[in-house]
Amino acid sequence: MLNSRVDNRVSNNVYVSGNNCDKRNGGACINADTYMEHVFYKMCMVNERKMKIFYEWQTNKEKYIHQTAIIAHDFPHYSVHDKEHSRTIVEAIEMFLGKWRIDRLSIGDVWLLLNAAYGHDIGMLIRYREVVDLWRNDSDFATYLENAMKNSDSDMQEAALFYKQLQNVLHDRKQMDGIEEELYKIYELTNDWPVIMRKNVMLLTSDYMRKHHQERSQKFFDNLAETLGINIAENRLYQLLGNIVYAHGSNFDYILEKLPKETNGFGNERMHPQFIAILLRLGDLLDLDNNRFDFVALEHFGTLPHLSEVQLKKHLSVTHFLITDTKIEVTEEVTDSETCEAVEQWFTYIREEVKNITSKWNCVAPRELGGCTFRDCTLKVLLNGNEYESIGKNHFEVDNKKFIDVLIGDKLYGDNLVFLREYIQNAMDATKLLLWINDQKKNGVSVFGTDARDSLELTPMNLQSYCLNEYGVDVLLELIEESEKAEDYKSKKPVLRIQIIDSGVGMDEECIKALSVIGTGWKKDIL
Repeated sequence: MLNSRVDNRVSNNVYVSGNNCDKRNGGACINADTYMEHVFYKMCMVNERKMKIFYEWQTNKEKYIHQTAIIAHDFPHYSVHDKEHSRTIVEAIEMFLGKWRIDRLSIGDVWLLLNAAYGHDIGMLIRYREVVDLWRNDSDFATYLENAMKNSDSDMQEAALFYKQLQNVLHDRKQMDGIEEELYKIYELTNDWPVIMRKNVMLLTSDYMRKHHQERSQKFFDNLAETLGINIAENRLYQLLGNIVYAHGSNFDYILEKLPKETNGFGNERMHPQFIAILLRLGDLLDLDNNRFDFVALEHFGTLPHLSEVQLKKHLSVTHFLITDTKIEVTEEVTDSETCEAVEQWFTYIREEVKNITSKWNCVAPRELGGCTFRDCTLKVLLNGNEYESIGKNHFEVDNKKFIDVLIGDKLYGDNLVFLREYIQNAMDATKLLLWINDQKKNGVSVFGTDARDSLELTPMNLQSYCLNEYGVDVLLELIEESEKAEDYKSKKPVLRIQIIDSGVGMDEECIKALSVIGTGWKKDIL
C-alpha cells in the first residue's frame, strides 16, 4: 500500500480530463488519456484499496512522462519515444482488441499494460554520469567503437573513425595510428571539429545505448522503489513488469520460457503476463503513422544519419492505416527501393507478431476475452505506384564491398588469394556438369573414351582428347594502372586484373531467378 503522503501528493497533482472527477475522493480529477485508462479508473472506483492502485499508477505515469520526454535530448535523430508514443501504443492495442475486450480485462492486466506502454523505453534515458563512465571505463563500449570503425554497413563508421583520429592527435600519436589500411580516410581537423565531435559523440552513445535499452528498462523496474521514491506494496509485480518490458526487445521464445502464463494480481484477480508482453510488442510496432518524428528536433540536430533518413521516409510514406479486432491494413507509397526494403522489413515484424498472438491466443489470452476474431493482415508497399516485390523474389542486391569480402573469403581464410582456387574450382565444376550433360545425350557421341564408359570412376584422364581444347579453363592475368578516383595518398598503385574463363554450363535467366531465392535450386531442372 502507498502511504498517505504519496496518496495526497497524487490527489493534488492529477490533471483535469473532461468530467472525470471523483467527489468521493476529495474532488480529485484524473488524467485519462485513453479509453483503457478511463476503464481502469472506473474499475478502481469500487473501493478505497483499489483507488490507491489507480493513484499509484498516476504517480508512475507522471514520472514516466517526465523522464521519457528527456530521451529526445540524446536521440533527436530517432522517432519520438515520449508520452505520445506510449499513448499511441495503448490506442493501437485498444483497436486490436476492441473496446468490448478492454472492458473485460482485469485490473492487474490493465495495470501491466499501462505501465509497460509508458515505461518500456525508459532505458533510453541517459544520465551524464553514465556517459562519462561509458567513454572512460567501459570495455564493451571500446569494443563497440573498434567494430564500428570496421563496419562499412554502419552509419557509425565515419563517426568512429573521426573520433579515433582525433584521439590520436590529442595524444600526440600519428593521426592514422591503429587504423587499418583499407579504412584510410584522413579527416581534416578544421576549426569546427568540436561541433563535429559533439554530434559524433551523440551518435555513437545513442546507438550503443539503444541496443541495450530493454535491459536498462528492466533494471529500472527492478529498482523502482529507489528510482521513483515511493513505497511499493507488491515489488514482485514491478519485477514482473520489468521482465515484460525486457521482452519487447527480446526474441519471442523469451516470453514463453521466462514469463508465466498466469499469476496472482491485485486481490483475488489474475494477471496474464505472456498476453500483455505480446500485446506490447504488437502495439509498439503499430505506431507507424507519419507523426513519429519531431521536426524541430531534426532541424536542431542537422544532417540525419542515412538509416534515420530512411526511417523518416518510412513513416512519411503511410497513406492508409486501419486497425480493428478483425484486420490490420497498411499501405505505404514510396519512391525508392531502399525505403521499400525498410517498410517491408517492418511489415515482416508486424506479420510475425500477429502470427504470434493469433496462434497462441487460446493459450495466453484471458478466457473472459473469448476467442480470437482477427482474420486479415493486409500490408502493401507501392513503389512509384506499382506493388513492390520484396527481396528474395526475382532479384537481389548486395553491398559491393561486403560481397567482394565474401568472395575472397574475408575472415574465413588465412590467405586472401584463396579466392582464386575457389573460382577455378567453380569453373571446373561448371565444365564437368556440361560434360556430363553432353555425355547423357543420345546422339551416339561420348565425351569419354569407349573403354572408360564401363568404369565405375571416371576421371579427366578418360576424356576424349578434343575435350581438352573445347572445354578448357583459361586464367588470364593483366597488370593495369588503378583508377585515380581515390582521394588519399595511396591512390596510384598498380593492380592485377584476373579473368577466369570457362566454357561450362553457365547460367540462364531461369537459373538466376532460382538462385535469388535461398533454398531453391536449378540443377534438378537440368538433370
